[in-house]
Amino acid sequence: MDSPPSKRRIYFILLLCILGLLAVTVMQWHRYLHPVQPSAPLRHEVQAEQARPAPAPAAPAAPAPAPVAAATPATNVTEELKPFPTYRPAVIPMDNPVPGENLADYVEEALRVLRRNASVEEKLAAMRPIENMCHPAAMPAIMLALEDDSLLVRDAAVEAMKFMDDPAVIPAVEKALDDADADIREDALVALNVLFGEDINGPLSKAIEDKNPDVRSAAFDVMLLQSSPATLPTLEKAVTHDSEGLQQNAVMVLEEVPDPHAIDLLINEALLSDFDSVRADATEALKRVTGQSRGSFTEWAQWWDAQRGSVPQGADEDAWRAYWSDFRASRGDAR
Repeated sequence: MDSPPSKRRIYFILLLCILGLLAVTVMQWHRYLHPVQPSAPLRHEVQAEQARPAPAPAAPAAPAPAPVAAATPATNVTEELKPFPTYRPAVIPMDNPVPGENLADYVEEALRVLRRNASVEEKLAAMRPIENMCHPAAMPAIMLALEDDSLLVRDAAVEAMKFMDDPAVIPAVEKALDDADADIREDALVALNVLFGEDINGPLSKAIEDKNPDVRSAAFDVMLLQSSPATLPTLEKAVTHDSEGLQQNAVMVLEEVPDPHAIDLLINEALLSDFDSVRADATEALKRVTGQSRGSFTEWAQWWDAQRGSVPQGADEDAWRAYWSDFRASRGDAR
């Protein structure tokens, strides 16, 4: 039996709704499977571009330094990140920091900016290639930047010094040790870490008497890292100083220096110190190095006078330790 007209209309409306929902579902599924791609160039444009002959490769030209005045300051790290920052510093590999033929250009640009009334941002931009240069050619810019009123610029100069690995940096370290900021003085000493065998006693001698304990400690860290006879003049100054702390630090480093003069200082200076702690430290250091157990200064001095002539001169650390290991073994005191 046929349905009443009202029911047929209701069924017809429901059918339309179902068909509409089905159509929407199909459209959404099609968009998911076939996302809209960016508009492509017209076919005749592509053909014209493909038909155009490629230009002959030109010899690469060294990039000229960008004008510092046009530099945009870096975005504050506390601000919200943006998709396309206005400034993105270049990362230059340390083994090839800047094109060699352009070193003078970068230095001259930095000097020009540092000498005029430029903003701190401009000066920092000019110092950025100098920080990555790791070459003594950068020293004029570094020395001038160390005189700048801005702590940030002076800090950039110190960063440029840290991996120089050239004795040309030593005068800059000494100059930085006159800075009013203790962090500048402390960080500048890092540049001495890589100068093995060089005469770095000038800045070290100044640093061990700095009013800031962190700077003094940093100087002894350099000497302990190197453990080199080249620093013995500064260690001698420290072990004969009237400061108990300097004497204690000197004894700690002297124990690691592979040179007979280091034992000279431990016996003839540290064992005669006015401070009980220094004398005790020196006695323990001598025991660890030589394997000997002597009670008084006189006993240590007599033993050393008899032994010193057979101790190797100019030995490296391995040869030095091997000598004392054999010395202890030959006397039944191997460790």
